Amino acid sequence: MDRVYDDTCELTCTDNGNIVQAEIMQFVPEKFLKVSINRSVGINLAYNSQHKEYVGSMAGLEFTTAGPNGRDVNKTRHF
Repeated sequence: MDRVYDDTCELTCTDNGNIVQAEIMQFVPEKFLKVSINRSVGINLAYNSQHKEYVGSMAGLEFTTAGPNGRDVNKTRHF
């Protein structure tokens, strides 16, 4: 079984409570997440194991996300 992740995730601004949809540019589970908002702003987020979420900042604002949703996929063929 392989784990496949979505191309987007919900990003929350902890300073004002706004929630936006962000596109995933780069992702290493439980390590690092790089997202793009409106294809113009890139944000790097690091995994916080205590809170089990990704945290990063941009332009003086802090952002958090649980990361993309993942699912297990069986990539083998059965004859």
